[in-house]
Amino acid sequence: MRSELLVSLLLFLISVLYYYFQPKKINNFYGYRSRKSMKNLVNWQYSNRLAAILMFRISLFNLLLFFILSQVYQELNKNYFGVFLIIQFLAMFFYIEKKTAENENQQL
Repeated sequence: MRSELLVSLLLFLISVLYYYFQPKKINNFYGYRSRKSMKNLVNWQYSNRLAAILMFRISLFNLLLFFILSQVYQELNKNYFGVFLIIQFLAMFFYIEKKTAENENQQL
């Protein structure tokens, strides 16, 4: 259970840094990168701001959840934790893509 808390804490710290230090220009190194987000600067800024907020919420939720679970259970299967994170980040990806498309359509 300790590793789940450490991973959640690390993601939380990364999300806080990402929120305050979002990439200003489109790049291939740092930030939320997809075809849609890299299409133009407006999409880039919108999708990166949204990704930072969602990553913060997800990591905070995970921190609280795994802290509570660590008080109740001695050990959880690490595979469940990995699958849970993958599902969360896939959901985040599809949500950001949908919202970026909606924002792009509003700009037209």
